[in-house]
Amino acid sequence: MRPMTKVPEAGAKTLQCENDEQDGPLDKTALDNVRAMQRPGAENILNRLIRLYLESSPGILDSLRDALQREEGNAVREAAHGLKSASANMGALKLSVLCKQIEELGHAEKTAEAAALLPDLEAEYQRVVAALRAEQEKLSEQPPAANAAAS
Repeated sequence: MRPMTKVPEAGAKTLQCENDEQDGPLDKTALDNVRAMQRPGAENILNRLIRLYLESSPGILDSLRDALQREEGNAVREAAHGLKSASANMGALKLSVLCKQIEELGHAEKTAEAAALLPDLEAEYQRVVAALRAEQEKLSEQPPAANAAAS
């Protein structure tokens, strides 16, 4: 059983994530859960979800940056919430925790504090993107039959 990720309270300056010791930015259990949903003969679901995340998350991140610059707490909350959910679904738990912090700060209209977390969020986002691209590469190297079976 893997440890739960603690979500710090709004206003917390440091990120505490119990699974920081994991090998990379993605929780392998979450990816395995996605693989378990694979249906025989269907498009590889993990590859599809990675592709959708990589296509949609830059726009969400741009919305978050814009909302922070405009100091609009509700827009910060909405953008952070969207990225939090998408990231958690992909197993990017540390990124999801950072998004949760920013979401709560946006809700509290503490946009300056939320903006201070943006560099950490962006760095973790880049780690997640690199890990997802590496996962895509592994999937593309598998033959189609093995891809469906491994997924």
